[in-house]
Amino acid sequence: MLSACSRTQDATIVYFDEQEGSNEPYRTRMIVTSAYIRFDDNDDKGDFVLYDRKQRVIYSTNSMDKRTLVIRWTDTKVAMPEKISNRDEKLNESVPSVGGHVVRHYRLHTNDSLCYDLYAADGLLPDAVSAMTEFAQTLGVEHAAFLKAAPQLGGSPCDAMNNVYRPARYLKFGFPVHARDYLGRSRQLVDYQAGQKVSAELFELPKEFHQFTTEEIRGEVLTEQ
Repeated sequence: MLSACSRTQDATIVYFDEQEGSNEPYRTRMIVTSAYIRFDDNDDKGDFVLYDRKQRVIYSTNSMDKRTLVIRWTDTKVAMPEKISNRDEKLNESVPSVGGHVVRHYRLHTNDSLCYDLYAADGLLPDAVSAMTEFAQTLGVEHAAFLKAAPQLGGSPCDAMNNVYRPARYLKFGFPVHARDYLGRSRQLVDYQAGQKVSAELFELPKEFHQFTTEEIRGEVLTEQ
């Protein structure tokens, strides 16, 4: 369990509506502090994903089987294939600002495929953008390790670029007010509250949950191949 040094922490709370294809949208929450990010379904007591920014470790809880998946940063590098090329397209259109920050429309392409359709607000919630970048890069390291161990399981150019080679590519233009990826998954900013006090318990892991690592999962997958 992660111990918190105080019972409350200063945080920025961000609310999104997320949607997968034609399914109904659902509300999610991101809580960002100087030490952690917590992603959940806007439920203090439900399952959550926690990122320790200092240790560079992702924890994902599952209350059904009382386990916590652990993803640790490692210095895993996978060279980007020469056959992959990227192109960022900036569209000229009038979009309402958010929090006084200009919002611009971008389309991120890999080879001939549209990988992200994105509206970003430059300068909005910069620490949240930094935290999201750190999280994406740590998750990308895990995807890279999996690809390195099982290259035959690699996906499309968009999958490779978004998840392995440039996992934070959609964050370089500012805070993503709206983003839709190549699979039709979208995330829309609904609201944000900076300078909030939140309970330190939100960043504590269930001590009774068994922790297991992605290395164990990779071993199981490779054994099945």
